[in-house]
Amino acid sequence: MKRLSIISIISFLILFSCTTEVAIDKNAETKAIQNVVESFFVSLGDFDAETMKSYITEDFLAFDLAKIMNIDDMVSALAEFKEMGITDLNYSIELVKSDVFEKNALFCYKNAASAKMGEQEMSMEFIESCFMLKTETGWKVKFLHSTQVPPPAPPNPDAE
Repeated sequence: MKRLSIISIISFLILFSCTTEVAIDKNAETKAIQNVVESFFVSLGDFDAETMKSYITEDFLAFDLAKIMNIDDMVSALAEFKEMGITDLNYSIELVKSDVFEKNALFCYKNAASAKMGEQEMSMEFIESCFMLKTETGWKVKFLHSTQVPPPAPPNPDAE
């Protein structure tokens, strides 16, 4: 009986150790992910396609500007912005939620963008999410979804 109990305990411990998830420092991983996303947008604002590509997976896909885009489509859209005279493109990210697992993560955030076109200053807000993959070289963006927040309606002069 004693031998059966010891075998049962050892079996339970082996089974438990095989099913225990790897401990993840979710705060540190969230910061690392946010750094990747922010760096991606810095390179986007700099119109730097090669650096942008260093932050994404080879099969990157984005839903942005009401289009389904791969990285080449996104780079083409950026080239159009540059040709239109858009400069000083900056982004500011505010974390909404992050779910981090061992090899992937969902990163949800608000993104405030600002830019200039000639002397005119523009600002836009987006609600975005990224599906991230952890690779040998660190976190990479696999999928990006962006929804523009409509600007507030101008005041109605007829409303009283």
